Amino acid sequence: MSTNDNKNSNSGQLPTLWKMLYAHQINAEDEDVISDHWTAIMNRLQTHAEEARWCGNIDAHARGIVSFMHKALAFFNPPLEVVGKVIEIFPECLQMRGLGGTLPLHYVASLDGNHSVDVVKLILEHYPQAAFAKDNSGDTPLRWALTLTALAPAERSPQHMMYSDLLSHRNLKVIRALLKANPHAALQSTNHVSGGGDPWKIVCKLWRCGRVNESLIGNLCELTEIMLRARYLARSLMHSSCCDDSARNMDITAVRSMNEASLLASFRPLHAIVQEEHQVLANPKCRTYFLDRYGEQAAHHDANGRLCLHLAIENGYTWNTAVKDLYEAARQAMETRDLNTRLYPFMSAAVVEENSDTGTVFELLRADPSSLTTMIQPLLKEYVDYAAPIN
Repeated sequence: MSTNDNKNSNSGQLPTLWKMLYAHQINAEDEDVISDHWTAIMNRLQTHAEEARWCGNIDAHARGIVSFMHKALAFFNPPLEVVGKVIEIFPECLQMRGLGGTLPLHYVASLDGNHSVDVVKLILEHYPQAAFAKDNSGDTPLRWALTLTALAPAERSPQHMMYSDLLSHRNLKVIRALLKANPHAALQSTNHVSGGGDPWKIVCKLWRCGRVNESLIGNLCELTEIMLRARYLARSLMHSSCCDDSARNMDITAVRSMNEASLLASFRPLHAIVQEEHQVLANPKCRTYFLDRYGEQAAHHDANGRLCLHLAIENGYTWNTAVKDLYEAARQAMETRDLNTRLYPFMSAAVVEENSDTGTVFELLRADPSSLTTMIQPLLKEYVDYAAPIN
């Protein structure tokens, strides 16, 4: 059914179903009344399904439509069965643009709504492309689940702003569901008024802000790992050329047709985090989490044949921010030349662009001085062989 087939606000007064929704708002503080109202609304949907298809036009400047689904999800928290019934009656509403170019999924993903993750999954089941949709500000539903409101400077952010919603188990499940449908959202930047950048930048701000309660650190670690996994998968899909630009932004079928399990088989969280920008592993709590869980990965090469120690040094980590702990997790890495640069770790630390650190070079050499001769001899031999005259 097209949007033009639906009655709009110009055709008369609000249908009874909509009036019942507003009555629900009046009694929003009484849980018993709320429950009774949703039961009544469900009964109304069953007997007057056409009222769920009634749509109200937003003003021409906003260029959007308000459907019953948009209204219910934007201002209320309807039960799963009510959402399911509306989808059954009017599935097209999931594709309709509301105020600011929003889809129903934007409202469901929002922290403000506190909707059940089951509602998120239900919408994605019926319209998975919604995970790729951007509103007029360029924000995907994932961005709505990672609101930066609480990350504003203290002078502009109310003290009562809590991270408990952003880092709640419910919201982590929502983020998982959104990234499962569209892993590329983890790489997409935005010019959002509350802060630009991609979702990884938001995660880094959470680590740096110093206002996350100790009880939520474990959840922040989980969010970090969720984001790393999605970013790795998205890059792998792009690198394998299995998903072109149009598929990355619109065609979820192309993404789901991929054998994601095989791509993720080579995913190593420790390697992934040392390669990301903003050096989040420099945070002691973050570093402890990843080394406790994945410390053994420091001794293994990634899909490109590189070790964590080399990657960390290349990315600007110093002895005190992560290199020391990575060395202690896999001391044999000191004697291993990088597959790409052919340099030992102490050499890489000496030549790293814009951030060479003599202290790191010194500590690497001091940590295992006996191996210096072992490392230098092959290099001298290579030099001698190279410099030897050709007969």
